Amino acid sequence: YSKNNPRLDLVQAFNEYKFFVTCESIFNFPTAKVFEGTASGSVLLASKHPVYDDLGFINGQNCVLFDHENLDDLSSQISFYTQENSMLLNQIANNSYNFISERFSANMLSQYIIDICYKYVKDSNQQPEPYKLFVHS
Repeated sequence: YSKNNPRLDLVQAFNEYKFFVTCESIFNFPTAKVFEGTASGSVLLASKHPVYDDLGFINGQNCVLFDHENLDDLSSQISFYTQENSMLLNQIANNSYNFISERFSANMLSQYIIDICYKYVKDSNQQPEPYKLFVHS
């Protein structure tokens, strides 16, 4: 963002910062920036919400989660990873990038949608199954 160009380049912003904070939106589902930010090499910093578990995010492995609406915990997590464990933060960023690249690629998501369409065409009474591919065990 600059005076000459008031539009924010989100990818550039993700590349300039180690973390990005997000919420689950009013729909209790992560916004697109979760995938854009992690694909840019920035670490997801979000509240401990089941949706991140469902998508395969693991606290301390490919993201950093804090207690919901707890600013002290948020501040503590940021301090921990920036002041005491920058090497660990770099590893989380690498893990996150690899995780997103492997499991949420355009080809993989496209194939999932195509498969749902084929199933629905065969039996219009059938309900699509949840996207279980990304749930870790």
